[in-house]
Amino acid sequence: MSGKAVAAQNARKHGLFGRDVVHTHEDSTEFDALVADLRSSMAPASALEDELIDQLAMAFWRNRRLAKAERFELNGGTTDDQAVETGVRRSAGTSVSYPDARDRTNFTIRRMVLFGRYQAMITLEIRRTLQMFYDAQERRMHAIEAVANDVAESDETE
Repeated sequence: MSGKAVAAQNARKHGLFGRDVVHTHEDSTEFDALVADLRSSMAPASALEDELIDQLAMAFWRNRRLAKAERFELNGGTTDDQAVETGVRRSAGTSVSYPDARDRTNFTIRRMVLFGRYQAMITLEIRRTLQMFYDAQERRMHAIEAVANDVAESDETE
C-alpha cells in the first residue's frame, strides 16, 4: 500500500479526524446538546457564523474524544477511572502482551507523543475557528453601525 493510501486510513484507526463526528458508540444527544449550548452562548447571526459554530462543536467533540482515549491508554487499556498496571493492553477485543515493563513504557511514551500532536492540532483548530467567528461578528457589527450611521445622516438631512 502506498504512503497516501496508508495515511488515508489514519482517521479510521483512532476516529479523531474522520468524517463522522459522532461515532456509533457515542451519545449523539450529548453532541446535539453541545451544539445547542454553543449556539445559545455565542448567538450566531449569519450562515457563516452558524457554520463556524458547527466546526467549533466538532473540534470540541474531538477534543473530548482525545481526552477519553488518553485516559484509556494511561489506565492500561481499560475504561476504568483507576489506573491498572498490567502488562496487557486491550483494544477492540484484542490484547497485546508486553514481555517487560520497558516495552510497555516505550509504547506508552510513543502514544503520549501522538496524543500531544493531536491535542495541538485540535487546539489550533479551536483557536482558528474562534478567531474566524469573532472576526465575522466584528464585520457584521461594523456593517450594522454603517447602516445605522447612514440612516441617522439621512434623517438629519430631511
